[in-house]
Amino acid sequence: MKKTISILCVAVLLMMMVGLAACSSGNAGGGQDISGTYKLVEMNSGGEDMTSMLTLINVTMTIEGDTAVVGMMDDTLEWKVDTGRQTFTNADGASVPYRIEEDRLIVEGGEDSSYGKMVFEKQEEN
Repeated sequence: MKKTISILCVAVLLMMMVGLAACSSGNAGGGQDISGTYKLVEMNSGGEDMTSMLTLINVTMTIEGDTAVVGMMDDTLEWKVDTGRQTFTNADGASVPYRIEEDRLIVEGGEDSSYGKMVFEKQEEN
């Protein structure tokens, strides 16, 4: 079980990094305020639905200003948020687009769906 969780964690982080490498864009200001905490509720990678595995781990994304921190178990990944272009960008400058649909933030690895899709649902503030 512990090995399965570790493999899933590595798969999620790799999918995020591949998605970020899928396309590139510069930073621009402006756009919708998406600050808050989101929970990963749906995930597809390489055409495979991995949503059922999310019950084993808790993946969250906290967005404050122009920074998004994705946390999973003891690992974190930091992205720059460009709300004007609706992209997340990693430290290497690789970007991936996102879109907002109601209370969901959807991250997809560009036009090639084989890169995967992650759906984050906004959590209520206490």
